[in-house]
Parts: sequence; structure tokens; C-alpha cells
Amino acid sequence: MWLPPRGSGRDSELELRAAKIVGRLCRTSGGNCLERSLILYRYLARMNAHPRLVVGMGKSDEFLGHVWVSVDGRPLLDSPETLRTYTEVVGFGFSGEQEA
Repeated sequence: MWLPPRGSGRDSELELRAAKIVGRLCRTSGGNCLERSLILYRYLARMNAHPRLVVGMGKSDEFLGHVWVSVDGRPLLDSPETLRTYTEVVGFGFSGEQEA
């Protein structure tokens, strides 16, 4: 899903607007967290935001999974409180590379 960045600068207002649009579209279309996060990761990568796509599993329910995107260490479209119930399994950063 990674797209090479256009330009070298960042526009935090544009990044926030993209997150709001993706969040709104996915809520109204019934999109799930995986679809929402892949779309957001793709567009934020294009904006040179250095997004991180994270896959997690529930701490209390090993069959409960969730996917989210963070930028600058902060989750987008999810609250830190919500994500406390998940353990990170794998993350993907710049250029779609898997991170340790």
C-alpha cells in the first residue's frame, strides 16, 4: 500500500484532513479497521508523513485483532485509551518495511 512521497515537506493540516476524510468515509461505508488503515497509510505515505501501520491483538482476547495507523508516535482515528487493550504484533513503516 506504500506510495512514494511527493516532495520532501510535510503539511500537518493536510495530514489531519486526510485522516478525517478517511475516517468519515469508512464509517459511512461500513469499512473495517484494516481497510481504513490501509487507505490512510497509503495517502499519508504519499504526503511524506512517515506513517506506521500497526497490527495488534487483544490482550484479553487472543482472537480479537485491530489495525491502526500512527504518525509521529501518535495514533490517528483511534484513541490511546482504546489501543491499550491491544498488544502490537507487527508494524510497517517507511516504504512498507516491516519493523521489529
